[in-house]
Amino acid sequence: MPPKKRRQKVQTATAAAKAHSQDTTRLINQALADGNDIAQLRKLAAVRGLVNTELRAKLWPRLLAGQEGFPTLPAAAAAATAAAGGASPVPHAAAHSHHISSGGLNRRLSISSPVAGGSNSSSSGGGSAAGQSEALEQYLEWAAGTHKDSNTVKVDVERSLHSFASFLSSEEREARREELARLLNAVVVKHEVGAVHYYQGLHDVAAVLLLVAGELPAFDLLCRLATGHLRDATRPSLDPVIELLGLMQLIVREADSELASFLEQQGLPPFYALSWYITWFSHDLSQFGEVCRLFDLFLATHPLMPLYVGAVAMHSQRSQLLAAEEMPMLHSKLVNLAITKRATADQLAVQAIELFKRAPPQQLIASHSLLLQQCVAPRVRLQGGVWQYPEPRTSGPGLWSQQRLQLLVQQMLRLPLPGTPAQRKKLVLASVTGVLGSIYVVAMCMLMARNGNASPLTMLYKL
Repeated sequence: MPPKKRRQKVQTATAAAKAHSQDTTRLINQALADGNDIAQLRKLAAVRGLVNTELRAKLWPRLLAGQEGFPTLPAAAAAATAAAGGASPVPHAAAHSHHISSGGLNRRLSISSPVAGGSNSSSSGGGSAAGQSEALEQYLEWAAGTHKDSNTVKVDVERSLHSFASFLSSEEREARREELARLLNAVVVKHEVGAVHYYQGLHDVAAVLLLVAGELPAFDLLCRLATGHLRDATRPSLDPVIELLGLMQLIVREADSELASFLEQQGLPPFYALSWYITWFSHDLSQFGEVCRLFDLFLATHPLMPLYVGAVAMHSQRSQLLAAEEMPMLHSKLVNLAITKRATADQLAVQAIELFKRAPPQQLIASHSLLLQQCVAPRVRLQGGVWQYPEPRTSGPGLWSQQRLQLLVQQMLRLPLPGTPAQRKKLVLASVTGVLGSIYVVAMCMLMARNGNASPLTMLYKL
């Protein structure tokens, strides 16, 4: 392309981006003026993005918690942090006007950019200076606490803030790492008694929140995520996440049936999507703007939206994936997939929303008679503008229901078994026969017990 046309193309794209930002800001102001229309704000965040750091700091809490966001912990006195041994002041929470001007906004990332739940926000410790100081002291106490994963947090933090935070100087990076360590430890210690467990990858999510909102507002956000959108990942193990990853193949099939069939032929399990789900792609992207744009989407929509973004990103690079000759090569291509190579973050967001509308999780679960007992993300719903997060099912259908038998057989057929294909087939058939035989014995015992005086357990022992 000639230099002149290239310059014109760049100028046109820049003008279009500026117009998009101004229009988005206008629509956000309108939603705020209309009594904080949270549904409209979520729609704008998901479809258009929140444009800049200041808007994100203001609106991310509302996307998660609803109308007024949730209370923040303002730093009543920067000296309190320094006296407690902090490396840098805890960010000051300034009050913002409901109206935001698109002109003059600082496009450069502000490390201490505060969150604002609007001028109506109150602090966690109450409106008084004493209450704010008490809330700050409580946060610092949690941050200084220890837990079983304290060493893992330390190691993860030491290698954090490199990929998408290349704009930080060495001094800024070290200061932010100390804040990140306090933030992660405070979240886990606050929810003691094992309610929230740290996992490797949570530090990536926390780092984005920290850089956008500041330390204390990020604490509020991460607490909400750890007990909400990311709840399946903060359990004692990642088993709930592994369970919900079973939906990935179904989502890919809705996005690209040929690619889904190819994955099945290759025998590829869905573990390639693990990082996408638990880090919200913050571990996979190097451009901070792209990371924040996807966070706009994820904070405004259903917890499983990262899987839908992954599916449309796979579709956008289907030729590369279909060219993989063996399963290990295919897995490598997926775990190293540059998701914004063929589509921008904006385009991926819009395509993922359309895919979600066409095939929501509950529809996929019902149409394939899936039984998901450990994960809760598929059952999350909006009620009155607030996300509702159920607990894992503690009881389900009967022990030998059709769904359970189907799941059992499916799991057995998917297990990596040793030996040749013929030997594996014999092993699976023998296992299924054994299960069916056990069901028959138990059923006969219960039938005989019903006709006599012996209990089922006694009859089973006699057999």
